[in-house]
Amino acid sequence: MQDINVVAISGNMARDFETRTYTNGSTVGRGVIAVNNRKKVNGQWADEASFVDFVVFGQRAQTVSQYLKKGTPVTLQGNLLQERWTSQDGTQHSRLSVNVTGVRVHARAQQT
Repeated sequence: MQDINVVAISGNMARDFETRTYTNGSTVGRGVIAVNNRKKVNGQWADEASFVDFVVFGQRAQTVSQYLKKGTPVTLQGNLLQERWTSQDGTQHSRLSVNVTGVRVHARAQQT
């Protein structure tokens, strides 16, 4: 059986999207999306937020940076990416993120 690595997730931006351009000219952007999950607590429905890191590479990162602000509703498509690195003190680190290949920004719901 072939592995499947596909992610589609909708929620609101938890903070402003941040981009960084490196000396070789490549651009990488990072953000966090908040996704609400409904669950019953003591007989009452409650929202519980999950926070998901995501990364966008290249021209797409530059393009979406102007739209992805805190609170913006967004749908992301991509695949899971596990990043591993070693800090200066030798500690091993790992982070699971969504490697974004598609972004859809939604209009905010109007408050009444």
